[in-house]
Amino acid sequence: MTEVSAAIIEKDGRFLICRRGGGGSCAHQWEFPGGKREAHESAETCAMRECREELGIEINVYILYDEFEWEYPERKIRFHFFTADIAKGAPKATEHEEIRWVTAAELAEIPMCPADERVKARLIK
Repeated sequence: MTEVSAAIIEKDGRFLICRRGGGGSCAHQWEFPGGKREAHESAETCAMRECREELGIEINVYILYDEFEWEYPERKIRFHFFTADIAKGAPKATEHEEIRWVTAAELAEIPMCPADERVKARLIK
């Protein structure tokens, strides 16, 4: 099973979301930043590394917000979503088509990857 960690980064009442590039089952859809966990790292360290590599930022990881398994057509994934904030840097869309800071109301209107929709629903309540 693939392990994935993602960061729910909030700043001034806005959440950071990223639009995926082409390829895969979630091509061009929105997601919270993150990626696949490597064998040698913890779920928290994975979220930190992915944000560094994909957005050019250092983050502080706080609590495990949600953890669950999701089955996509091509594979089963175990997701770890952590609350986080930016410790250093300003996010840049180096790996994504686009990044945005959105309010909870705006987030409610944006379609996201299926697993991220579960987390989004909790955030906008």
